[in-house]
Amino acid sequence: MKCLTFITLTLFIIGFKCPTEPIGPELGEEFSLEYGQSVKIQNAGLRIKFKSVVSDSRCPIGLECFVAGNAQVIIQVSDMDITLNTNQEPKEVDFFIYTIRLIDVEPYPVVDEIIELKDYNVKLIITRKFH
Repeated sequence: MKCLTFITLTLFIIGFKCPTEPIGPELGEEFSLEYGQSVKIQNAGLRIKFKSVVSDSRCPIGLECFVAGNAQVIIQVSDMDITLNTNQEPKEVDFFIYTIRLIDVEPYPVVDEIIELKDYNVKLIITRKFH
């Protein structure tokens, strides 16, 4: 009986997989994050998380606007919150020896359609400031 319990327990432990963070992009490589998702940047020791959408005032497809509007998001870098924008400053920030730049926020608004927070994703690129 003890042998059967030991085998069952061993198989359970071997079969059990701990959740792991996905292997992230390398420096200089554009990447996307879904809302709430985080990745670790290879060879940089940075953990990036798409934390929040502060506002999205971009002119929806189907309307004519006088201004393009702006999407503002919060990205968590290691344990620090950074605010980035699509059409206002800052579009990029320096974080120690790295530059973190917002490329895009998706999806783009469409007239009479509501974008839920869970549907957003951001495109980012992180580069080293000094070579």
